[in-house]
Amino acid sequence: MKKNIQTDTARDWLATKPQFRDYSVEKVETGVATDVFRLFEASKPTLYLRISPWGVDTVSSEIFVYELLKHNQILAPEVIYSELNCLNFEGLSCIITSEIKGVPVESIKDKEIHDEVLKSAGKDLAKLNSIEVGGFGFLTKNGEMLSSDLTRYSKYFNAVITEKVPVALRPNPELGDLLVKLKKHIDSIDLSLIDQEKPVLIHGDMSEAHIYAFEQKYSGLIDFGNNRGSTKYGDLGYIYCMNFNMFSNILAGYQQVMKLHPMYMQLVEIEATKVVIDKLFWRNNNSLPIPEKIKRAILRICENDR
Repeated sequence: MKKNIQTDTARDWLATKPQFRDYSVEKVETGVATDVFRLFEASKPTLYLRISPWGVDTVSSEIFVYELLKHNQILAPEVIYSELNCLNFEGLSCIITSEIKGVPVESIKDKEIHDEVLKSAGKDLAKLNSIEVGGFGFLTKNGEMLSSDLTRYSKYFNAVITEKVPVALRPNPELGDLLVKLKKHIDSIDLSLIDQEKPVLIHGDMSEAHIYAFEQKYSGLIDFGNNRGSTKYGDLGYIYCMNFNMFSNILAGYQQVMKLHPMYMQLVEIEATKVVIDKLFWRNNNSLPIPEKIKRAILRICENDR
C-alpha cells in the first residue's frame, strides 16, 4: 500500500541523519507494494529505506522479525536504522535495511540455476518456519516473543471464514461455478489434523520476486512486511496457491530441513484455501478483477473433492 512519498521528502529526511546524509536517493518503482527508496554512495554499502503504511505495533514486530532472522542464520536484510511515527513521512514509520545482493530469481533464464536457487530458498524458508511464535495471524511483539490472541489454528481459520467468506464468495460472473466448488470445498474441510500444529513464523508473501540470487547462487529472502503466525504449511500453501510454478523446487529444498506430515498436501491445501479466501475478499472489496492464477488455484485445491 503506497502512500506516494516523494523522493525529495526522503532526501530531506536523510539530510537530518548524519550517518545517511551522504547517500543519493532514488525511488524503487517496480516490484514493491510500499514506498521504497534505494540509498547509494560509492564508498558505502547500498541500503534500502522503506516507509511502512502499517501501525507502530506492526512495524515494531517486523523489526523484531529481522532480529530473529539474523539469530537463526537466515539470509535476509538486516535493520540498520528505524524510526516510528516519523513526522517527515506524515507520521508513518520507516526502516532502513541492508541490501541483499543480486537479482530476483524470476529474472534467471537458466533453468538449472533457477531451480537450484529455489531449492536453496526452500531450505531457508524451512528454517524461518521453525521459529516458534505465540499465536496465529497478525503478531505483536510481547517482550521477547511475537504473539497473538488466536492460539489454535481452528480459531484463526474460522475467524477468517466468519469475516471474509460472505464477501469472498459474493456472486461473480468471472468465477461462475468455481464459487460453488469452493463453497463445497470449504464446507468439507476437517481442521482436526492441522489443529495439532504449533504456530510458527511465516513470510506470508513468498514469490520469485522476493528470492534473490547473486553470481548464480541463492543470496537471500526479502520483504517480510506480511509476516504472521501460522503452521509450517502456511508459506507452502501460499506458494501452492499464488506461485505454483515454484512449488516443487521450494518443497524439495524445504523437505531437506523440515520433516512434514505424511498427509502434508492436505494441510498445504487448507492453508492455500485460506489464501484464496483472503485474495477474493480483498479483490471483491475493492472491485478488482480476479486473476487467472486465483481461478487456477481454486481448481487445484478443489480437484480432489468428491
